[in-house]
Formats: sequence, structure tokens, C-alpha cells
Amino acid sequence: EVAAETPGAFDLVLIADVVHHVPLALRKGLLDAARAALAPGGVLIFKEWERSRTPIHWMCHASDRWLTGDRVNFMTRDEGRELLAATFGEDAFDDERRVAPWSNNIITLVRP
Repeated sequence: EVAAETPGAFDLVLIADVVHHVPLALRKGLLDAARAALAPGGVLIFKEWERSRTPIHWMCHASDRWLTGDRVNFMTRDEGRELLAATFGEDAFDDERRVAPWSNNIITLVRP
């Protein structure tokens, strides 16, 4: 709704730790709306947990699933990049880092 009402109005859009709660069929639409909301020269910061085979990830998945009731679906790093590239293009990736304390926390800076 915000992107439709005020397209191109934001210098920064931040999507953090939420996409795994968004149904697969709606994820592209969420990123399309984020792009529409960005002003020329604006940036997207995308932070998400990467799916992994670690006890901390299993605990987070369980708490997200059973406390929220959402059918959470975490992505791999490559799946996240594919999703972002489908909206912003491969050459829009400016930087990517892993965020302590967990190696499966990934933050990506996107400049369309």
C-alpha cells in the first residue's frame, strides 16, 4: 500500500528477518513493492537468516513455526540472491556480509 500511494518516495527500504514468514508466492510481489517505493538512487538493505543444519537454526525455525503459526520457509544464500536478482537485477548487488554472532545471518546491500 505504501509503495502504491507514494512510489519513489524512500531513500532506504529495510527488509529484515521477515521474508521467511512471507508465503513463497508473495515474495516477488513484496520485493517489487520495495523497489517501487525506492527513490532514484535509493538502496535496499535485505537481511535474512540462511537455512542451515545447525541447532540454533532448528530452534529458530521451531519458534517461528509454533509461536507465530506461520509456515516459515528459510532460503539458502543462493535462493535469496535469485529472489533479489529477479526484481533488482544481478548487477544491483553492492555488498553482502554475514552478521555475527550467527554465520547464517546474511545482510545484502542492493542499489538498483
